Amino acid sequence: AAMQTGMMRISKIRVDLAHGVRQRHWGMCNIVGCQSCKTLLDAPHPLFPCGHVLCSTCAQRPTVRYFKQCPRCGEQLTAPVEMNEQHRDILQLRTNTLRTVPESTATDKVTIESLLRERER
Repeated sequence: AAMQTGMMRISKIRVDLAHGVRQRHWGMCNIVGCQSCKTLLDAPHPLFPCGHVLCSTCAQRPTVRYFKQCPRCGEQLTAPVEMNEQHRDILQLRTNTLRTVPESTATDKVTIESLLRERER
């Protein structure tokens, strides 16, 4: 009975851990991803007036460069499409924050490892 309870705890912690990792992954993609191709932004190019942000590759597409149209929503652009260094710096800080392991994840890992060691005894 004690072993089964321990296994259930391990299973729950693993599920919670996987859920947390998935949430961080989606959070990272939504925050620092190109809104057209979904790749991580290397050099953000914000579009005006719609506010969508593209990577450098998508910003060079004919729809954007020549037709001055947002590939995401189709809105006509009213300003030149240029890389925004301040936006890039903010995204870099956010990316670094998301890449660090949250304290709760580290604690869960230690708990799982100790429960597995107990089980092996």
